[in-house]
Amino acid sequence: MGKLKHFLIYGFGNISTKLIGFVLLPLYTKYLTVEQFGILTLIEITSQILIGVLSFNIGTAMMRWLVDAKSQNEEKSIVFTVLIETTIISFLIIFLMWFFDSELSWALFGNSSFSNYIILLGISSALGIFILVPLNLMRQYEKSILFSVLTTIKFTLSLLLTIWFVKYLSWGIEGVLLAQIIGQIIFVLATIPLLLKNTNLKFSFKKLFEMLNYGFPLVLSTISTLLLTMSDRYIIKIFESDAEVGIYSLAYKISSVINMLIIQSYQLAFLPIAYQKITQSNYSHFFQKSLKYFTIVLVISALSISIFSKEIIEILSSNTEFYLAIYLIPILSLSFVLRGIQYQISLGFHFSKKTKYNGFVVFVAALINIILNIVFVKYFGFFGVAYAVTISLLLTLPLMLFFSQKFFFIQYKFLQITAITIVGILFYGISLLFDDYAFVLRFSLKSILLFLFIISLFILRLVTKNEILSLKNEKG
Repeated sequence: MGKLKHFLIYGFGNISTKLIGFVLLPLYTKYLTVEQFGILTLIEITSQILIGVLSFNIGTAMMRWLVDAKSQNEEKSIVFTVLIETTIISFLIIFLMWFFDSELSWALFGNSSFSNYIILLGISSALGIFILVPLNLMRQYEKSILFSVLTTIKFTLSLLLTIWFVKYLSWGIEGVLLAQIIGQIIFVLATIPLLLKNTNLKFSFKKLFEMLNYGFPLVLSTISTLLLTMSDRYIIKIFESDAEVGIYSLAYKISSVINMLIIQSYQLAFLPIAYQKITQSNYSHFFQKSLKYFTIVLVISALSISIFSKEIIEILSSNTEFYLAIYLIPILSLSFVLRGIQYQISLGFHFSKKTKYNGFVVFVAALINIILNIVFVKYFGFFGVAYAVTISLLLTLPLMLFFSQKFFFIQYKFLQITAITIVGILFYGISLLFDDYAFVLRFSLKSILLFLFIISLFILRLVTKNEILSLKNEKG
């Protein structure tokens, strides 16, 4: 199966999992208050932090070690070892969250009465860590169709249960969390045959320590990335209120469609292919072209969401309290473009097994982001937070490039990447001229403008017809 087909299948499966929060936005904005939506967001990002940190990146390490395995029995031993480790971690999370529920509720929400949320958060996070094993196993062995089917089933079940619990049973935030947990449990049960097929009963302490040694430096990178991408909402809560968190979170969820649709799908499909390509003599050309095409897709996605931000918010929410999110979306969309570019550059650390430098660079970015957040939020409110994350990513991009190129050189064409991004920003500026027109006329003009942006890439020779034909004929 070609790389493009894998990308599309992984994308569909990934969308079905991640897009649930976006699909449910009209439900949330109607049946939850702005404050409740803000609390729900804090729960969601806390879960992501727990999963990102306490998984110790063992799933990524598993994929790397499976590549070097010399036999099928060794592969099965690696999977079994990772499975035992993640099971132990998952049970520890549930126990600790249940035992310290009141204290954690006070620390997170400033109110100990939300202890039920903490227990549900612990269960959901534990299941999220465990699920990483079968997910990465499907990626490694290119079970993209199975991946898509199972994630779609999980999405559908969670979606229907959320609607039932929130709209008809009025369970609010607890209903959202319970629906997610039920979907996760069904997913785990469905992947048991896959796990049994790819494991034996041989636990390897040596392999575990090697993989943890590989994964631990990435934990710093993960923590820093999470601080870079999620500290904003905590800071808004500290300096502003839950309502402001809710407004900012709506803008972030809409912008993060770029992350869900493009970046995460690209990561899922591209990493196994990348590990194979680094052994080939023409690997530099492959990664050079990959980054260029990836950037084009990122900019088109960001421009689409940005120029139609007003229309999107008006359709998704009847609550005018959320309308300030319109002006946050373009800033946050640009930050996702920068994040996607940084991801591909950071692969050099993985290829050279110098992951500690990746952690260092992301830590610097997170530190700059937090400092800028605290300074900017005092003067610009949540707009300052959006500016802070974008500026911090932009400032650390050269640092990421320097260290990555030092250990694994790839001759990227950054003048083209920069030009594509700047042209996209200019076209967004033009779209602002249409914001006062009637809906139908405004939508039509913006659609034409988006088409003209794509045409401009050919006119400026940032993309050529031969490149498109070459990409179309690529068979993996």
